[in-house]
Amino acid sequence: MASPSASKHSHRKCISFLRFRAKHIELSKTYWRCVLGSEAVDKLLSAAKDQELTVNVLDLPTRQIQYGFTVRETRENSSEYLDRIRLHLLAICCANLESFFKDITLVFLLSQGHKTSTGRLSAIGVAMGSPILARASLPEPMKYAQELFGVVYGEHFLRLRKAYKYRCALVHNGGIVAPRTISELSLSPSRLHSRLGYSWAELKAALESAYEVALITDQKIGNYKLWLEEVYLELTYLKETKTLPKKAEVWAYFHDQGFPIPRKKDRESIWRRIICSA
Repeated sequence: MASPSASKHSHRKCISFLRFRAKHIELSKTYWRCVLGSEAVDKLLSAAKDQELTVNVLDLPTRQIQYGFTVRETRENSSEYLDRIRLHLLAICCANLESFFKDITLVFLLSQGHKTSTGRLSAIGVAMGSPILARASLPEPMKYAQELFGVVYGEHFLRLRKAYKYRCALVHNGGIVAPRTISELSLSPSRLHSRLGYSWAELKAALESAYEVALITDQKIGNYKLWLEEVYLELTYLKETKTLPKKAEVWAYFHDQGFPIPRKKDRESIWRRIICSA
């Protein structure tokens, strides 16, 4: 995954983006850990006989009943295994971006004044946010987000729209190429009923576009007023789960999480709202 430029880091990030970024970075770490494991297994099996059991050659606690494949089968399935890993990580990437859109849309609408006296979305806010907040799939909410936030995702939108079709082929068909998959992904008919492949180059491009879409959104709408709504919601969630720190420790919690901290006068106001809320 390409490293964002230094200029992009000069913007003070929203909590929604910081959470997304942390989960996003974890996907890259997970993938390369799997690659290391796959390469290590291939290396250890390089001199083994085809008919030997992989678990016996590797001499690990994993038992034959858990992994009963031969060395030959393991070798042959090595690239397919990484295809599956990449598709699973793509599905998580899409889910993380969907969650980001829901989080950022909620606080954006609240910060625009579309809320009730109790701090919840007003009827107008619910209506404005429903194309994102009430949808689970990625492409349509992302398309609407461009209008709601006044941004253009350009090639990143197109790239993620195609990537989402691969995600759907995984979660709906188990990654097996169905007739509809051939049509939607423009695959050769000869691929019918085979396992869907997904390269590192494709996953890398999708990860980069997901990051850029979240970053573009954060840079466009992130402001102090929105941050205050995020801080209030964060404290509300902590209170609801009985994990709210004491007043003397709460801002240290935000600092430790890398979250923005409000100005002193706003901290007191937000704390009183939290303590007095039902």
